[in-house]
Amino acid sequence: MNKEKVDVLVIGGSAAGLVAAMTAKSNYSDKRVVVVRKEEKVMIPCGIPYIFGSLESSDQNILPDGGLLKLGVEIVVDTIESIDPVNKVCQSAAGLVLNYDKLIITTGSMPSKPQWLKGADLENVFTIPKNKVYLDQLVEKLEGLKNIIVVGAGFIGVELSDELKKHGFNVKLVEKQPHILELAFDEDIALEAESVLVEHGVELISGKGIKEIVGNKKVDSIILEDGTKIDADAVILSMGYRPNTELAKNAGIKINEKGFIAVDEYLRTNIENVYAAGDCAEKRDFATGKISTIMLASTACA
Repeated sequence: MNKEKVDVLVIGGSAAGLVAAMTAKSNYSDKRVVVVRKEEKVMIPCGIPYIFGSLESSDQNILPDGGLLKLGVEIVVDTIESIDPVNKVCQSAAGLVLNYDKLIITTGSMPSKPQWLKGADLENVFTIPKNKVYLDQLVEKLEGLKNIIVVGAGFIGVELSDELKKHGFNVKLVEKQPHILELAFDEDIALEAESVLVEHGVELISGKGIKEIVGNKKVDSIILEDGTKIDADAVILSMGYRPNTELAKNAGIKINEKGFIAVDEYLRTNIENVYAAGDCAEKRDFATGKISTIMLASTACA
């Protein structure tokens, strides 16, 4: 099987992958830099909640390819299925075999759907992935519905609730912590944000977690930890994200105890010439070199 030689191969084309590829090509214009990504069009992560209210469609929230193409970065829409770090080879679902010199893994994260949450697989229970096709389908499925419950009041849950309210839905935001955005801000700022959200018409239910999603094939209500039952036409889970590291793990790349790709202060993995960045990798305090203990929260930039 013929192999294509690549100087810098980037797996994943969202924010971290885009920056990695552009930086590599900008500094080493003579090198062949290739980005392999699953999506034809890549969403701007921080703008995703706004496609449900402020923006007319997801087409207004696309990361442009112009910067990459102008520099000479090659974009391949495909899925890398395996990494062979010994022979420095990656193979794709379409049969593409790429022999790399440097590999940068930016496979991002996926929204969490807790296994303990009964009813999470019912119809009209959604998450917010960085996937344009899924999100476009979600927008369509919400049309004609009335009562929407958002579970999880991190950045995505808060922004999404506000945007859905702008679109005319009855929105209830459920948060287990005493206040919204509690993992990100001190109480005084969280209270200010709560005030604005309530003023906009979002009903906030804090200090009570979700226990179960109820319905016969399709969701019709949720039950909180205290037994309160709330009617719902749809439930959107924004209960955090988990790193997408299965590809790296299968290649023998070290994964830390929290599920992230282990990297040093230069984003090098335990395997020579393999790097990782973005949501799939450890976060470090570059002032101290210490690994951050903060897990991925429900952030719009996850």
